[in-house]
Amino acid sequence: MSAPYQDALSSLPIFADLTDAQLQSFVAQFDTVKATEGWELFAAGSEAHHLDLLVSGRVSLYEGDDEVMRLRPPAIIGELGVLTGVRRNTTARAHDGTVLLRVEREKLMAFLEGSGELSFRFCQNLLGVLSDKINRDKRRIDEMRNRIIATQKDMKELRELVLGSHETPISKPVDDFLETNIGRNRRVNYTIVPPSTLPAAVRTKAGQTHNVWAISRTGVLLPAAAAIRGADSFQGVLVLPDTEIPIDGTPRVDGDSVHIELNLLIEEYVAHLEDYLTRAQILDVVV
Repeated sequence: MSAPYQDALSSLPIFADLTDAQLQSFVAQFDTVKATEGWELFAAGSEAHHLDLLVSGRVSLYEGDDEVMRLRPPAIIGELGVLTGVRRNTTARAHDGTVLLRVEREKLMAFLEGSGELSFRFCQNLLGVLSDKINRDKRRIDEMRNRIIATQKDMKELRELVLGSHETPISKPVDDFLETNIGRNRRVNYTIVPPSTLPAAVRTKAGQTHNVWAISRTGVLLPAAAAIRGADSFQGVLVLPDTEIPIDGTPRVDGDSVHIELNLLIEEYVAHLEDYLTRAQILDVVV
């Protein structure tokens, strides 16, 4: 590794406290990749098979067709995905003249397994980087929650104004709209993604099992293949780690997913679902 690269990479938090020799040993596992304009490092939703270090040029991150960030060197790209198996959240494309250092996941993991002190320091630094990201995300989530609470309050006041005013042709549509959105924003309707340690699935009447993509007290999100397109109703079994719950409801297909709006469950099943949601939500709380 050339001296300019080493000096630049040593400034990254994930390499903090590594000696020059350790950093050289680490980066020696990487191959140099020269990218042209528009070259795709990875696509959103793909598995993380490699880790990249940006040492020259620019890399843009996209959500759909929208550029959300432009990375400049030095930067590490994809450290969480390659070490944990989390799928890519964005699509990354290089600009002309970009130079990357790349290592495949298997080679990186084998190197870390055989490098005791270096591996410990690297993973400790990674935890520090993730902790900073979590704290920043928490601040943004707190801001969004406060805005939702304020919006919810404003909608309730507006609904009271509509109900207390002289009725007009738009009174009922406005009231229905406000009532629907007030109900949707209630905490009871918050949706979670089942964590890997507490998976959830739905077994259809045809005997097929599909992983649940998201779940709340009022609905589940499944791949579209789980429901018959155009069907007016859905019946199946919600398979949780400790129990199974018969469910039925109204399906709404949207692209590659289907949302099942659940009909009322009996009290016993409500308790089981509440217990599962609580256990899953606890995993999202950092204490």
